[in-house]
Amino acid sequence: MNMSSEQPLSKVHQNKENKMAYTLDTSIGDILKDPGAVKVLEKYAPGISGNPMIGLVKGMALRSLLPLPQAKQAGITEEMVNKVLVEINALEK
Repeated sequence: MNMSSEQPLSKVHQNKENKMAYTLDTSIGDILKDPGAVKVLEKYAPGISGNPMIGLVKGMALRSLLPLPQAKQAGITEEMVNKVLVEINALEK
Protein backbone atom coordinates (compact mmCIF):
# COMPACT_ATOMS: atom_id res chain seq x y z
CA MET A 1 0.00 0.00 0.00
CA ASN A 2 1.51 3.33 -1.08
CA MET A 3 0.60 6.09 1.34
CA SER A 4 1.13 9.54 -0.12
CA SER A 5 2.58 12.22 2.11
CA GLU A 6 0.73 14.89 0.16
CA GLN A 7 -1.73 16.94 2.16
CA PRO A 8 -5.25 17.35 0.77
CA LEU A 9 -5.82 20.56 -1.14
CA SER A 10 -7.22 23.19 1.15
CA LYS A 11 -10.05 25.40 0.05
CA VAL A 12 -8.02 28.53 0.74
CA HIS A 13 -4.34 28.52 -0.16
CA GLN A 14 -1.53 30.82 0.95
CA ASN A 15 -0.09 32.99 -1.78
CA LYS A 16 3.43 34.41 -2.14
CA GLU A 17 2.80 37.22 0.34
CA ASN A 18 1.66 34.61 2.92
CA LYS A 19 -1.93 35.87 2.66
CA MET A 20 -4.75 33.39 2.27
CA ALA A 21 -5.83 33.19 -1.35
CA TYR A 22 -9.21 32.09 -2.65
CA THR A 23 -9.32 29.47 -5.41
CA LEU A 24 -11.89 27.66 -7.53
CA ASP A 25 -12.04 25.14 -4.69
CA THR A 26 -13.14 27.75 -2.14
CA SER A 27 -16.76 27.54 -1.05
CA ILE A 28 -19.20 30.33 -1.75
CA GLY A 29 -19.86 30.50 2.00
CA ASP A 30 -16.18 31.18 2.76
CA ILE A 31 -16.09 33.98 0.22
CA LEU A 32 -19.30 35.50 1.58
CA LYS A 33 -17.70 35.73 5.04
CA ASP A 34 -15.12 38.19 3.66
CA PRO A 35 -16.59 41.72 3.35
CA GLY A 36 -13.95 42.77 0.80
CA ALA A 37 -14.65 39.73 -1.34
CA VAL A 38 -18.38 40.44 -1.17
CA LYS A 39 -17.77 43.98 -2.48
CA VAL A 40 -15.91 42.56 -5.48
CA LEU A 41 -18.65 39.96 -6.10
CA GLU A 42 -21.29 42.69 -5.94
CA LYS A 43 -19.33 44.73 -8.49
CA TYR A 44 -19.61 41.91 -11.04
CA ALA A 45 -22.97 40.46 -9.95
CA PRO A 46 -25.03 43.16 -8.19
CA GLY A 47 -27.36 41.73 -5.56
CA ILE A 48 -25.73 38.30 -5.47
CA SER A 49 -24.94 38.29 -1.76
CA GLY A 50 -28.54 39.12 -0.86
CA ASN A 51 -30.14 36.70 -3.30
CA PRO A 52 -32.31 34.21 -1.37
CA MET A 53 -31.02 31.36 -3.55
CA ILE A 54 -27.41 31.95 -2.43
CA GLY A 55 -28.08 29.90 0.69
CA LEU A 56 -28.49 26.80 -1.45
CA VAL A 57 -24.94 27.03 -2.78
CA LYS A 58 -22.98 28.30 0.23
CA GLY A 59 -21.40 24.90 0.78
CA MET A 60 -20.44 24.47 -2.86
CA ALA A 61 -17.02 25.23 -4.30
CA LEU A 62 -16.86 27.83 -7.05
CA ARG A 63 -15.67 25.13 -9.44
CA SER A 64 -18.80 23.06 -8.85
CA LEU A 65 -21.05 25.98 -9.81
CA LEU A 66 -19.57 26.37 -13.29
CA PRO A 67 -21.37 23.42 -14.94
CA LEU A 68 -24.78 24.37 -13.51
CA PRO A 69 -27.32 25.47 -16.12
CA GLN A 70 -27.99 28.70 -14.22
CA ALA A 71 -24.30 29.65 -14.40
CA LYS A 72 -24.13 28.85 -18.09
CA GLN A 73 -27.33 30.80 -18.71
CA ALA A 74 -25.84 33.81 -16.90
CA GLY A 75 -22.68 33.52 -19.01
CA ILE A 76 -20.47 32.67 -16.03
CA THR A 77 -17.25 31.03 -17.21
CA GLU A 78 -14.15 29.72 -15.44
CA GLU A 79 -12.19 32.57 -17.00
CA MET A 80 -14.63 35.11 -15.53
CA VAL A 81 -14.49 33.50 -12.07
CA ASN A 82 -10.68 33.45 -12.17
CA LYS A 83 -10.67 37.17 -13.03
CA VAL A 84 -12.84 37.89 -9.99
CA LEU A 85 -10.61 35.69 -7.79
CA VAL A 86 -7.52 37.60 -8.90
CA GLU A 87 -9.20 40.85 -7.89
CA ILE A 88 -10.36 39.43 -4.55
CA ASN A 89 -6.93 37.99 -3.80
CA ALA A 90 -5.32 41.36 -4.53
CA LEU A 91 -7.27 42.97 -1.67
CA GLU A 92 -5.45 43.79 1.56
CA LYS A 93 -6.24 41.15 4.15
